[in-house]
Amino acid sequence: MAARSSEAGTELVERMFGAGKSLDDYVSFFAEDALYRFGNYPPIRGRPAIRQAAANFRQRVRGVSHAVEGMWESGDTVVCEMEITYTRLDGRQVTVPCCDVFRVNGDKIQEMRIFVDVTPVISG
Repeated sequence: MAARSSEAGTELVERMFGAGKSLDDYVSFFAEDALYRFGNYPPIRGRPAIRQAAANFRQRVRGVSHAVEGMWESGDTVVCEMEITYTRLDGRQVTVPCCDVFRVNGDKIQEMRIFVDVTPVISG
């Protein structure tokens, strides 16, 4: 692991990644009016929309695992560099680089912007 901060926002993000198997647990880390943007998809706002977007994507893969390479915090912003391994529905695993940028407000994620190209995951 390249770098890791020990600040509260970083700890919140780490707990959110750990809760990723349950959609309800995952969404509980977000503020009610949180902004969420996944790759090139339009941004969405609010827990119900975030839950639906995550559920829709999960229907396209069997599994997801994150290998965090570095995490940094400055003020209300947390940046996370990682490799994500997706297990496709056909069983093939695809690993892609990713960078997430979070804005934290208290004990909730106010914004999450996921910079990733999932084309190799969803294309044949």
